[in-house]
Amino acid sequence: MTHSSLLPLEEVLDMLLDEYSAPSREAIAAYSCRFPEYRADLLRFAATWAEEENLREPAPLNNAQRNTLEARAQSFLQNALYDDRASAASPIAVSGSAASRGQSLVQLAQSAGRKLHDVAREVGMPLPFISELNGRGFKPETIPDRLVRRLASVLGVAPSRVTASWAGPPTIQPSMGFLATSKPISRPQRDFVAAVNESDMSPDEKAALLDDD
Repeated sequence: MTHSSLLPLEEVLDMLLDEYSAPSREAIAAYSCRFPEYRADLLRFAATWAEEENLREPAPLNNAQRNTLEARAQSFLQNALYDDRASAASPIAVSGSAASRGQSLVQLAQSAGRKLHDVAREVGMPLPFISELNGRGFKPETIPDRLVRRLASVLGVAPSRVTASWAGPPTIQPSMGFLATSKPISRPQRDFVAAVNESDMSPDEKAALLDDD
C-alpha cells in the first residue's frame, strides 16, 4: 500500500521513528514502499543514523586486545616515520580533495557530545535537510554564511571545520548498501537556498535559515 506525497518528509520520518524507533532495514523497506517518492531521502536519513551509531563509545578492551592495539600502533608509527623521511626526500603532491576534506557533521556532533538531530533542532533545520547536509547533498557555495556560523557555534568548532565537512562529492554511506535493491547512485548536489524556498517550511522557518544577521 502506497501513500500520497502530501505528507511532508519530516512528518514521514517522525512516523517512522514512532513506529520502529530506529531506521532499521525493515523500517526503510516498509516506508520506501509506502512513500516511494521519499526512498532516497529515507536511505540518506538511515545512513546518517548509522554513522552516528557507529561512532558510539566502544566497549572496554581486555588486556590481550590492548596489547595487540599497542603493537599495531608502534608498527604504524614506525612506518609513518619512514614515510615522512621518504616524503621529505621525494615530496609527492597530495590530492586536494583528500587533504581538505574534514569530519562529517555527524562526527563533529559526536565530538561535541551531541546527536545530529539535536543540532538540527537547535539551528531550526528539519531533519531531512541536516541529513542531506551531512551527506554533502548541497552545493557548498549556496549554503548561507549565517547558517555555517550557527552550526559552528552549536558544534563548538571554527566555521572552517563546518565548511570542510562538505568537501567532496555527495555520498550515501557504504554501510547502508544493504538497504538498496540496486547500486546506489548519488544524485547531483542541490542549491540549498532553492531547496529551502521550495520546501514546505513556513516563511519564518525559511527566513531563519536564509536571512543574514
